[in-house]
Amino acid sequence: MLPCMMSGARIICLAYLILTLLPAGHDAASARKPVNFCLGCHGARPVTFHRQSGETRVIAIGMERLRQSEHGEVDCQQCHVRGFAFFPHPMEITETRTCLECHPREGGAAERDRAHDFDAIGAEFRDTAHHTSHPEAFRCESCHDPHAVKPPDGSMPIATLIETQNAICRECHVESAAEGPLAAPAEGGLPAVHAGLPHAALHLDGLRCIDCHAPADAAVSHRLGGRNGRPARCGDCHARETILNAKLLRHHPKDSSGGFAGFTNAGLLRHAYVFGATRSVVIDWLGYLAVGAVTLGLAAHGGLGLYFRQRPRRRRNVG
Repeated sequence: MLPCMMSGARIICLAYLILTLLPAGHDAASARKPVNFCLGCHGARPVTFHRQSGETRVIAIGMERLRQSEHGEVDCQQCHVRGFAFFPHPMEITETRTCLECHPREGGAAERDRAHDFDAIGAEFRDTAHHTSHPEAFRCESCHDPHAVKPPDGSMPIATLIETQNAICRECHVESAAEGPLAAPAEGGLPAVHAGLPHAALHLDGLRCIDCHAPADAAVSHRLGGRNGRPARCGDCHARETILNAKLLRHHPKDSSGGFAGFTNAGLLRHAYVFGATRSVVIDWLGYLAVGAVTLGLAAHGGLGLYFRQRPRRRRNVG
């Protein structure tokens, strides 16, 4: 029920709700789902709410991203469980479920959750430096937008994957990130912070932050600088057994295995040249033969020189 005393914002909100709940045509089923009830104020035409403090808030949900996300068919009230029947929502009485309160799920949806070890994820999450530093402010949704969350798959180009996932980190870790409890501004910009890294700008553009800042021994980890597990080091990527196959290219199995034209780590070569990982087997063997031939030549030259220097002495000694 709406409160009896209604401000202008409440009247506008009520009008949106009525229009949203009306059937769009001869079939009223489109207005049946509770999710439509919320999108009257938070959908394509979001309402601006004015608080007594003078603060204004607009919370709009990107409809296209929501429909394509894992939660596209989830009713809002399955997560927003208390205090959202009043408008504007009194924040002191609202309750929203956290990710790990629902996952892993039971029943028909349990099979989809089986691919993810949510118990291990929860333990890693609690161990991450973000959570230990900000136990109240840092939550799953700090990185995973619940209205747009969608696990990456092979359909997403690697460049798009890098840009999308790095954008999450850069909400808090760029020079201009000076607001919010999780803000950790990168003084002088990210290239300056990574000045000890050769070609820092290339690494920042061609890798995900988590490829280096998560433990190297796990394809997926939520520790992110936690107490256990070291982050990646140069040799973890710049080697024939590069961890990038298991991390960055894990959703592109064709790219993370095999080779072409005699090159190792073919998929990585399609994305970028990584010294030490992207190698031609033919050129490697030619290099080995060349080094071996030079070494053998030097050894033969030195041995023969030593042999002929010793011969005159032996003759003089005989005479």
